[in-house]
Amino acid sequence: MQPLVSIITPCYNGEEYLASCLDSVLAQTYDNVEFILVNDGSNDKTALIAEAYKEKFKLRGYIYIYIYQENKGVSAAVNKGLEILNGKYFMLADSDDILEKDCIRSKVEYLERNTEIALVAARAKVVNERNINKTIGYLYNKSKNWCEDIVYNGGVECCCGIYMIKTERFFYIYPQRSIFESRYGQNYQILIPLMYYFKYGKIDNIVYTYVIRDDSLSHKKEPLKNILKRYDGYIEILENTTKYLPDDYRKYYMKKCYIYYAVKKFESCLNFPNIDLAKKYFNELKQFNINMLNYRRKYLKYRLKLLLNLI
Repeated sequence: MQPLVSIITPCYNGEEYLASCLDSVLAQTYDNVEFILVNDGSNDKTALIAEAYKEKFKLRGYIYIYIYQENKGVSAAVNKGLEILNGKYFMLADSDDILEKDCIRSKVEYLERNTEIALVAARAKVVNERNINKTIGYLYNKSKNWCEDIVYNGGVECCCGIYMIKTERFFYIYPQRSIFESRYGQNYQILIPLMYYFKYGKIDNIVYTYVIRDDSLSHKKEPLKNILKRYDGYIEILENTTKYLPDDYRKYYMKKCYIYYAVKKFESCLNFPNIDLAKKYFNELKQFNINMLNYRRKYLKYRLKLLLNLI
């Protein structure tokens, strides 16, 4: 018998796209699935759509669990799923994305062949919601050190749908069946400890379609205060997640994260006419033992631009 695979899908106000996601789950070429949909306090028609799919999942032979909670953020929604999942393997799927038909099967087959692997990543294609039939890019892991490169070196993707995780390895790290709750995402909390402690592998299959939404936070211009708040949120996530790593490595890891986000904050300020914040984060950068020449040039160029605009 095929091993059970659990899918956790948090959803907030997903009436425009949830059906496409659910249809893609039902179209899987894999037959033993537990699907856990967590409605994170939606105030649109998400609940009606979720209820309408109960019978469809039953006819497909899939376990379908629908949970409603007051709005607490995506990590809290994921925790609802982690509390109850039963699969030998599990994955997350965003409610506005689409699973390719072999998404589950190809990853399970790899993990069944490679029993020493705790985490596998495949590929995703990127589309825009205005034309989901046109591929505009690809997401896949290109580096070798996933644990570090997922945050500050690049080359490792956070797209949840490309991963599948061996459940017993995950609960070895998180026996409490919960991750740190934040409104800024859940993938760091889930992936980083696994990437540190266990072997991981990858396959070339395109298993997921990542849909760019025009109104998503990552694809629209935000006020500077929101951007800085989000970076602080990521730092808080990492401070809590790295508690599961050895102390020496945690200190090394977090130092690089602090530098990475100090740079991100400083460079974000350069896109806004706020000299006080730019100065603040430039001075914050100077506290680290890094080469400041490039950042000093950027800061002086920024000050000159603001002066010329004022004149």
